[in-house]
Amino acid sequence: MVGGALPISKIDCKWEKINFPHSQVDLSLFDYSENIIAYAACYIDSPEDMDVKLKLGSDDGYKLWLNHRPIGELNTCRGLFVDSNIHRVTLRKGMNVLLLKITQDIGGFAFCLRFTDLNDKMVDNLNIWLNAEK
Repeated sequence: MVGGALPISKIDCKWEKINFPHSQVDLSLFDYSENIIAYAACYIDSPEDMDVKLKLGSDDGYKLWLNHRPIGELNTCRGLFVDSNIHRVTLRKGMNVLLLKITQDIGGFAFCLRFTDLNDKMVDNLNIWLNAEK
């Protein structure tokens, strides 16, 4: 049959708030950690418009959106290394939404992300929220 589609089974998805005591978000804690994807989202409250570097490490690939606009993506199998990918972005004054998709083949399943100014100094005047209501 040409042009046929495979049936898609129902998949239960849910958002969970998870706190990690270190800078790496380890996604292997979920029941399934091979051949899947995970999403992470947050709101970034910026005191002003600012150009920053968004620095990301992922195990394995990723796709990244800021304020519903695609920022970057990489389809790969790799281990987690801090600041593997750097994207120059503009945070708007007020609330910004960040969405990260992490793809997973086998092995480790994690990510880390941070903002620096254009001179690579940490940006410390941002507030990060898990929902827009603060």
